[in-house]
Amino acid sequence: MRGTAAIVGGGIAGLATARALLGAGWDVTVRETAAGPWHHLPLGDLAELGRARRAVPTTPDGPAGETGPPGPARRRRSWRTVETSILLRAIAVVIICGSHADLFRLLGGAHTLLAVAGFNAARFGLSVPTARGRWRASARMLIGVAVPTTAVALVGMVTQDRYGWANVALANWLVGDVTYGFRNELWFVDALVASTLTLTAVLSVPVAGRIWRRDPWRVAAALAVLALVPRFLILHLGEGVLRGIMPTTFWLFAVGAAVAHADTGRRRLLTLAVAVVGGATYFPDDPVRNVTVLACIAALTLLPEVRVPALAVPLVSLLASASLYVYLVQFQILGLVPSALGATVLAIATGCLLWRAADRPVRRLQDLVPPPTR
Repeated sequence: MRGTAAIVGGGIAGLATARALLGAGWDVTVRETAAGPWHHLPLGDLAELGRARRAVPTTPDGPAGETGPPGPARRRRSWRTVETSILLRAIAVVIICGSHADLFRLLGGAHTLLAVAGFNAARFGLSVPTARGRWRASARMLIGVAVPTTAVALVGMVTQDRYGWANVALANWLVGDVTYGFRNELWFVDALVASTLTLTAVLSVPVAGRIWRRDPWRVAAALAVLALVPRFLILHLGEGVLRGIMPTTFWLFAVGAAVAHADTGRRRLLTLAVAVVGGATYFPDDPVRNVTVLACIAALTLLPEVRVPALAVPLVSLLASASLYVYLVQFQILGLVPSALGATVLAIATGCLLWRAADRPVRRLQDLVPPPTR
């Protein structure tokens, strides 16, 4: 049996379902959200949405009123719709891995992922209306990040002395020596964890929480502007590898959160303006890196979804799902293969296999925290 399906939600389960349906010959559209906060819609509303989709009259050649090739050819049409945030996760991890392997030089992937992480956190877990619910949602998200990171850090510490206890605790930016990048490979995870906790804590302040419920963009945009202060101050006063620590990267996470709720053209432009202020000179000696990060944020802001070749959707969804695991294992893998291309492919493949093996156990650990209901 073949048909058309819309997968609402670009998380691990949604992307895995999309791959399975594509393999069975279905026409699949992957979306992070429906029209509005789908994950808080009543069950009846979701059922009505599904009935509305199925109510489109059809003919043997496809939906009524459409012209074009016959039905079988239409079902095999060569393009699919994917949310931009999903595509950016897949592209960014390839950029990160390939650049670290010296296959090419296109930096900025990890900083892009921070903005995408803020976007997804604001749209999903942190959209819960109560502080208690947001802490539960954040705990579930952080378990999914902390468990594989801690495991990789422990293995690297024991077998290669590559990491230390600060890496295991996901706090190297806070207690480790980051001045010259010592044991700072996992900076992205440290920044992600600290940024998530910071935003969740801010939203626990009653006045911030009330405004967030009414108009989340105002809170996220204000935080993004405030986060520019440490971004400029620390980089001006300090020296060394400081663009990979939480105080100087939080503005990216906050910008992503603002993008998630920028519901008018004016708000989207204002959010992009904040991003340009923070990113135009972020890497003073690498303007291409600045442009790469800003271009990805602009795509996230202005293009909710994109069309991609149907054959690429399974690969895109796999890379997006496994992006954290690829990031974590690449440092141990890249030095094992002399060829830059071979090392990149091996690191990506290893990360995808590790995600496959760890996905279900990690989700079971996440389920130990009750999902937020309000």
